[in-house]
Amino acid sequence: MAVTDKSVPEDFLEKLFEVDGINVETGLRYASGIPEVYYESIKVFFEKIIHECAIMDSALAQGDLKTFDITIHAVKSMLKTIGMIELSDSAHLLEVAAKEGNSDYCHIEYPDFRDELDFLYDDLAVLFPIKAFSDAVKETGSTKFLLVKLEKAMAACSEFENEAAMAFLDELQVYDFGNETNKLISEAKSYLKDFNIDQAEAKLKKIVMEVL
Repeated sequence: MAVTDKSVPEDFLEKLFEVDGINVETGLRYASGIPEVYYESIKVFFEKIIHECAIMDSALAQGDLKTFDITIHAVKSMLKTIGMIELSDSAHLLEVAAKEGNSDYCHIEYPDFRDELDFLYDDLAVLFPIKAFSDAVKETGSTKFLLVKLEKAMAACSEFENEAAMAFLDELQVYDFGNETNKLISEAKSYLKDFNIDQAEAKLKKIVMEVL
């Protein structure tokens, strides 16, 4: 069946066949064999996955297996719908572990799963370049949400919990808080990646004291 909707790239299916791990035939089957419907399913996944990852990162870092369970269930379903069967199966195993309270399994297996989602996002970005992770497509974040997450990130820093602090910043980076705040959040995260907690804390405190 030819793609007739002008909003759908003509080489959409051709590019999908180049994406590692995606079963195009299965994805089309879930879309009733209609390329336009399949395209929209993948577009929805692409637009939501960064936000979902931020939630999972934060939930696991905080030991909140209930939220992790709920979120990865949704991710599992989306992956299955677009034809990422093996990755969907991996999500299912993580979901089962979360339901059973098996945090050890989640902490061991999730990082690789998360990396695979990042690779998939990068592959799909070719199809949706204008929807790439940028300030131009983010919703405006609330000051209350910003303050809550900054407080938690700084508390994590004081406990030398880099991963937890970065998870809170990941949640913030889903939204737009203005160029200056966005820049400071990004810089703080970069410092955390380098285990430079003092500099990261300084950037976060600057947001609270000078920007808000």
